[in-house]
Amino acid sequence: MGHRHRFLCITSVLLQPLAGMSRPGTAAECWQAGFTYERCCLRSFGPDATCFPPGYGFDETSCCSGLLQALLAAQHRGDDGPSRAEASWLGVRRCAERSKEEAASEPASLVGNEFLKTLTCIASLPSVDIVMDTFLGGGFSCKAIATGLATSKPRKRPPTVLAFEMYEDRIDSALKLLNEVPLPLKSPIVADIVKEEGENIPLSNDYKEKLYRYQSDLLEALQSAPVLDKEPLQMVFAHGTPLARRSLRHYAWNALDIACQHLAPVDLVVIDQDFADVTKEWFIIETVCRPRLVALFNVNIHGGGGWIKNRLEILDNWQLEAKGVLKLGDSMWLSMTEVRRLRAWTIFSNLAVHP
Repeated sequence: MGHRHRFLCITSVLLQPLAGMSRPGTAAECWQAGFTYERCCLRSFGPDATCFPPGYGFDETSCCSGLLQALLAAQHRGDDGPSRAEASWLGVRRCAERSKEEAASEPASLVGNEFLKTLTCIASLPSVDIVMDTFLGGGFSCKAIATGLATSKPRKRPPTVLAFEMYEDRIDSALKLLNEVPLPLKSPIVADIVKEEGENIPLSNDYKEKLYRYQSDLLEALQSAPVLDKEPLQMVFAHGTPLARRSLRHYAWNALDIACQHLAPVDLVVIDQDFADVTKEWFIIETVCRPRLVALFNVNIHGGGGWIKNRLEILDNWQLEAKGVLKLGDSMWLSMTEVRRLRAWTIFSNLAVHP
């Protein structure tokens, strides 16, 4: 390859979400002598083995990942932002208040609670088009989001929901839930990103090709429609874990980084989990996805998103918009697990990327 000379990449319509931040690979000086992000990281024209030859230090992690570039951009961004009064998401607050009133008159349940009702209402707001449901689980939050997002409304981007899930049967269950509601949906995309977990297992060529195919599916989902306001909802289910490596010390090119690059700023990120350590996932979401709204469930129980809530409370650019508590059943659980029956949720707005 010799010495690469600096090369100015041609801007692509599909890469508009990357506007305002340096292109991945710039810090690593990957894009020289005709090598471009489009040629090497999108693989629009098939694999190009000359992009990342062994022994030269160029690979997908250093050249195609958005995390390093996002961190460098954050170092240079000013702290000035809109005042809290000007930036308040009044629509979110009204959604939460209305949902609490509706849920109060109904029996406690997993499918009709105030948190899910609030998600549906928020997804119906004109300023929300792109939603990431980080952990699909039972699919109830995904169904609530889809119901609201499919509402006819003015749009800036094609309505899209991306969800990650390791277990394929849960994806099947979510698809059945969605079929219960008459929604204007495109055919759901199920992308295979399954990889065996392991700290020291390198990213194989087969797994890299899975990530390239998954990225192509995302870009296809994000193509603008002729009549955007009438565009049906696109569901993208990523079958596998968002990350292939768990260590905080070592970073590898991953499905979540890819999604964040092309979806950013994500209008709403939902994190509903109660056992997994999502430290690494959250940091990618915060820096690369740059979410405008974040909904956290289970913030009061061990293993939940309470630490993310605490982090957002100490950062100047995040503002609490709504909060609540719901019961998993009206009757007490007659065991030590009663401590987990009450579940708290919060919704924060990001003043740094407020519309």
